[in-house]
Amino acid sequence: LLVELSTEFHTSVAMVGQLIGATAITWGITAPLAGPVSDAYGRRPMLLTGLLLMALGILGSVLAWSYGSLLAFRLLTGVGAAMVPPNSIATVADIFPPEGRGKAIGWLASASGVSAALGVAIVALLLDLGGWKMPFYVIGTLLLILWVLLWVWLPRSQRQPGRSLAFFSHYREVGSNVTFWYLLAANSLQRMVFFAVFGYLAAHLIQTFNIKAGE
Repeated sequence: LLVELSTEFHTSVAMVGQLIGATAITWGITAPLAGPVSDAYGRRPMLLTGLLLMALGILGSVLAWSYGSLLAFRLLTGVGAAMVPPNSIATVADIFPPEGRGKAIGWLASASGVSAALGVAIVALLLDLGGWKMPFYVIGTLLLILWVLLWVWLPRSQRQPGRSLAFFSHYREVGSNVTFWYLLAANSLQRMVFFAVFGYLAAHLIQTFNIKAGE
């Protein structure tokens, strides 16, 4: 979508690539806050809220009238997206018995990888069929359908008695585990490389190709 969006909003491909980073910023800010809220009030409200915010951000992108408004909708998408993956894993841990959690989380992780691989091809196809707005329409609509299905099927979790929304105590408990910091460092490096390649390699190749074509 980089070239089409840069043309639509009269900006460079590199600036459009920054939308990925903008989404990641609100994702990174929201995710640590979503965990304690989920522990205190349940997985279901967080998952439903996250999916709804994602759908609004993605469908709202279709209505964007400028690069700034598109950026705002992507920031909103990042807030919603931050609530879904950690709460999905936590929901699996809540529902499945210990002997089945590993397999269930493995399926969840595999689905994420496969969907990322297929998603790029599907977005390219939708772009070819209906322009840059079509992928936003389709993905946003699918998220709303998924929201309805989860509203019906996702078990209602009861708030545990005495469980308070204590951010600092949660962080202190997690931070006291040394293994957590190794996992956090490994995951941070992996995501940095992923977003660097995903966000900037395509823009670099497009710019390089245009320069060579001009020569």
